[in-house]
Amino acid sequence: MNQYIGVVDRIVDGEHVVILLEEDGELVDQHVAPRSELEDVDESDILLVVIKDDELLVAQQLPKRPGESMRESRNRRSASGLAEDLS
Repeated sequence: MNQYIGVVDRIVDGEHVVILLEEDGELVDQHVAPRSELEDVDESDILLVVIKDDELLVAQQLPKRPGESMRESRNRRSASGLAEDLS
């Protein structure tokens, strides 16, 4: 069983959620889960993720990335939204 900080990278065709998995601040892997398992997440959301044998056991939303101030979190989300608006 492995625990990661996950970042919702993208939602594909409304059917799959791609989560980038981080360990000690470094990108180590990604996990793709059915949208039905993660209905309440949006792109760039931060999650506490537990995976065992490539199965998502836990995905708990966090208000901010561990070690990040709330201001940094708001700025990151604003920049992410701006990038989406420009594409």
